[in-house]
Amino acid sequence: MPSRLSRVGREILGQPKLSKNYQVTALLRTYNGAQHIDEIIADLDSQESQEFFTLVVDNHSEDLTWEIVQAWVRGDPLRRAGVRNPFNQGSIGSLFSNLDIVESEWVIDFHQDDRYEASHVKEIQTAIGSLPADTEVVALSTEMGSISTTGKKIATPPRASWFIDKEASRIWFAASTIRLQAFPIPAAAYRLEALIRSEPPWINSTFGDSEISITLRSFGQLLWIPKKTMHYRENPSSESHSIHKSDQVRGLESGFARVVSSKWFLDDSARLNHDEFHYFSKYLIESIQMRIGVTHVSSHILSSYFENVLLLRGYDCGTALTFVKTAYREEDLTSKIIEGVIFGSVCEPENPIASFGVVGTELGQADWPLEPAISRGRVAERYRMTLKSVPHNLLRLGWKRLPTALRIRAMGKLWDIG
Repeated sequence: MPSRLSRVGREILGQPKLSKNYQVTALLRTYNGAQHIDEIIADLDSQESQEFFTLVVDNHSEDLTWEIVQAWVRGDPLRRAGVRNPFNQGSIGSLFSNLDIVESEWVIDFHQDDRYEASHVKEIQTAIGSLPADTEVVALSTEMGSISTTGKKIATPPRASWFIDKEASRIWFAASTIRLQAFPIPAAAYRLEALIRSEPPWINSTFGDSEISITLRSFGQLLWIPKKTMHYRENPSSESHSIHKSDQVRGLESGFARVVSSKWFLDDSARLNHDEFHYFSKYLIESIQMRIGVTHVSSHILSSYFENVLLLRGYDCGTALTFVKTAYREEDLTSKIIEGVIFGSVCEPENPIASFGVVGTELGQADWPLEPAISRGRVAERYRMTLKSVPHNLLRLGWKRLPTALRIRAMGKLWDIG
């Protein structure tokens, strides 16, 4: 629920209610974006389809962004509106605090630093129009290319969305997204009603986009459109790049805890058969530990998850009980109780497939951010410039055909997704 003052004190320009006359609303969030605002406005103006409404949400910019937005909105008041937050709410808060004034069925997300091809809105509208009346699709996304900070085209680095199993269940999608953001948010469109239902806590925005996609998938389907219609800008001054490491880790810790403790996640875990539950457990442990380290917090998140899911499973899994036991000392009463409960389980814990590791292993500076070498340093520069002329589809195909073992060897275990 947004802050009351965030709505009472906002400044609204134009008539957002006119968005009811359109199937989709392009929602552009801005914050101190004067450097690129003319580019994103040009992208909106040059869309092949102009059958959409635009709402610009300014997050209390301190530069000339809001003045530029006001002039642009007044240029076409029947198809444009603007709103200015009374204070900085972060990107996630800025979005959800203003969805109440949108009245179209769908919202297309536009990011101020990125560039959108003329076909972007039309491709999304075409995909929406092809959905059956009884569709369960609550969000869809096209593919992202890449541009440099200065706006020059560069080769697209590997995207998690290329490798994830699009038919995976909602629980496997969540576990994969804990590893890497698999749904391209800058290229996404959402069914408004579903987006409103997916609001996460948004004071810390580190895991916000990922949590939104996980929540959406928990009650509906996601659709990936295999066409590149926009370019993501690697901007070191963007919100995602300006969050300090400690802030990022805290946001991930809170987000992971919310996901794995949610009722649907626990219920789905309880329904997995033994073999899949063992494999899923190992995958989840790896995912969380690789993102936030083998710490007291990650140990707590995982042990709490296993204790809850084992209750639902009737304490049937000796291997999972062994996972929980590693979080306690041998002399702890809980450890002794677990030893007894293991005898009543239906699978042998002789060879645990994973453990919590040695608590206290923090992520070092060299480990953060967790990204493949192909995305940083000299390797990245050679990749971006050497392959910038390779068509996006061919680049994607080449990465997808690379054997999984080689991909993981080149980019790290974190990229073991799918």
